[in-house]
Amino acid sequence: MGSTVPSSEKLFIGGDLNGHLGATNVGFERVHGGFGYGRKSQEGEDILNFALAYNLLIANTLLGRENLIL
Repeated sequence: MGSTVPSSEKLFIGGDLNGHLGATNVGFERVHGGFGYGRKSQEGEDILNFALAYNLLIANTLLGRENLIL
């Protein structure tokens, strides 16, 4: 799917993937922005590995909760 998107375009994938990414981004610095909470689950590890494999970024890890505007 992602390989058919021209490099001049951006691809956004949204969904409830049901994985905990954890508070630390060690080994996943390119895809995990460093803001998270708790411990990483196996499902979270799978999501991070998927993001690495397809050169994606987990957007909700870029800002801490104190920076969110609701």
